[in-house]
Amino acid sequence: MLKSKLLEYAKNRNTDVFYYRYTKKAGFNSNEFNGTGGLSNVATLKNGNFVLPSMDGYVFNPLTTPSYYPKAENIFIERAKSKGSNYIYFKDKLNLENDFDITSIYIDVPYYANNDNLYIETSLQSDNNQPAKWQRLKDKEYTLSHLSPGDYTLNVRVLISPEGKFAYKKVFINIPPLFYQTLWFKILILTLIIGLILFIIILRTRILTEKNNQLKKIVHQKNDELKTTQDKLKNESEYQKNLIQTINHDITTPIKYLSAMSQKLSETDNPKLQKQYFNTIYKSSEELYKFTLNLKNYTELFNTESLKYQEESYSIYDILETKKRLFAEIASQKTQSLLIIPQKILN
Repeated sequence: MLKSKLLEYAKNRNTDVFYYRYTKKAGFNSNEFNGTGGLSNVATLKNGNFVLPSMDGYVFNPLTTPSYYPKAENIFIERAKSKGSNYIYFKDKLNLENDFDITSIYIDVPYYANNDNLYIETSLQSDNNQPAKWQRLKDKEYTLSHLSPGDYTLNVRVLISPEGKFAYKKVFINIPPLFYQTLWFKILILTLIIGLILFIIILRTRILTEKNNQLKKIVHQKNDELKTTQDKLKNESEYQKNLIQTINHDITTPIKYLSAMSQKLSETDNPKLQKQYFNTIYKSSEELYKFTLNLKNYTELFNTESLKYQEESYSIYDILETKKRLFAEIASQKTQSLLIIPQKILN
């Protein structure tokens, strides 16, 4: 590790520290640095160099031992492969099928030293989103799987110097959506759903409004029926009242007169008067009988439901004559009574 990178990490723990690994393939006699068990496991030379003892003597000079890093111009990302298919070659942009299987993107770097010192990091970014956190790639193969349709950007960086300098590459990935995965289709479906909801609300509102109107009609009809019933009851009451008054006037009076004539008949012994009383009772009874025969028609005069316009003619003279005959004998007896009273007074 570089001393400068360690000091930088001591100030800011969010910085990365990269180490370079040496093995016996790099020229080491041993890969164990456990010291010799003395008072010190490191020796300082006069020129300022440190010497690290091992089980096989003193080891290398770090300042003269080379390290290898890839070059930026030797980093290539131009091929991919899906499971069970041939290689896909591309330049900067990779187009995949909508139903693609697991696909590997290869990062080709001609690096022949220890692969542990090849430091590659990747970050996948979707449309208009922040890139994901950098993650180290253990090998030179990046795997894509279970991605939704859309556009993606694969950011790749490779460490090219011990100072922490990176070379950056970008790969644009396009996965076309099916028709039902497109934005316009989703908008259409959303519009249809909203339209369906509005239609259901409007339909439900209309149904409730129609039911409400029907209930109003029923209420109005019931009110009209109730009003009609009340009017009928009122008319019936008026009808009965008028009928009773009429019967009391047109029937009770003749009957009362017949009763009076009968009493007079029982009180007199004059054959002439008796014959006159009998004749009066007979005529009045006959007219009263005729009147009661037409009582049904008579009562309908006060029935408002039977009052309809009819194109028929009636003789007022006949009506008045009927009334006259009914009360003629009564009037005649009243006249005779008035004539008899003054005669008695004169006598």
